[in-house]
Amino acid sequence: MSPAVRSVDDKRRARSHAQAVRAGGEPFASSALSPADDHFLETLASRLKRAGLATSAILWLASIRPLSFLGSQALHVAAPLLDVLVSGEGATRLARILEDRANLDRFLSHLETDDTREGAQS
Repeated sequence: MSPAVRSVDDKRRARSHAQAVRAGGEPFASSALSPADDHFLETLASRLKRAGLATSAILWLASIRPLSFLGSQALHVAAPLLDVLVSGEGATRLARILEDRANLDRFLSHLETDDTREGAQS
């Protein structure tokens, strides 16, 4: 393998490591979504479905997936304004949850799940 290819591979490994480590040096826990946070995402997904916005949300979230961390940071900035519109601290909680891309995928899976099929199986 040539030195140029090796250096590109090294850069990729370093970048993926940097993205997987918090500022304090502790690793992100990809599967650390609590049951309460998962229920929050499920509730939010069902509210979007009832409002007829699931398809739009799926398209938008899938298109910004590579920038999910930046989007979560934008939610942190906008949280004081959004908390006026949304009851409780939903915007802050969503921003914290979506900092991990695995949680964005989990939210997308909740949006893509057919509620009528789940209700028929229960």
